[in-house]
Amino acid sequence: MTDLGIAGLVVAFFAAVGALLGSKHLAAKRALAKWRPIADTGLFFLPEQIDETSLAFAVRRSAFVLFTHGPWQPADVWRAIDKWKISVRPTLKWISEGKLVAGQTNTAMGVVEVGSDLAALAHELAHVCEFKLQGFTDDAHKTWASRGLTWAEKEYLKGPT
Repeated sequence: MTDLGIAGLVVAFFAAVGALLGSKHLAAKRALAKWRPIADTGLFFLPEQIDETSLAFAVRRSAFVLFTHGPWQPADVWRAIDKWKISVRPTLKWISEGKLVAGQTNTAMGVVEVGSDLAALAHELAHVCEFKLQGFTDDAHKTWASRGLTWAEKEYLKGPT
């Protein structure tokens, strides 16, 4: 093979690798582009799942009950949940790891999933605060009553007063 033929193969190889990496980068960029900020909250949502106004209200109410009844200060709650993504499922509950759930938190991905009624939002954001502010999540909820989180969750579920 001539030097020109080898050079052509090398150029073709790098062009193919560049195109592959470029398409993967573009796909990742598109996936990120779907997430939209929730006004004045620091969180993100998928607009095709729920209207922003309803979700923004639920986020603010969740944060309020967490810092009024839970163990954290307002600035700490907002700092903890900043940049998290909220995914709203089209159903109230679903099966996850063999259990029927109304919400779940994926700390590795920074995503909270909740049912369509948003009933689990304060609960899941409490887990986010635990993870971000304390470095652990009490998945068994053994310390929730003593830390005010059970009360906070009940207040959220009562709805606005």
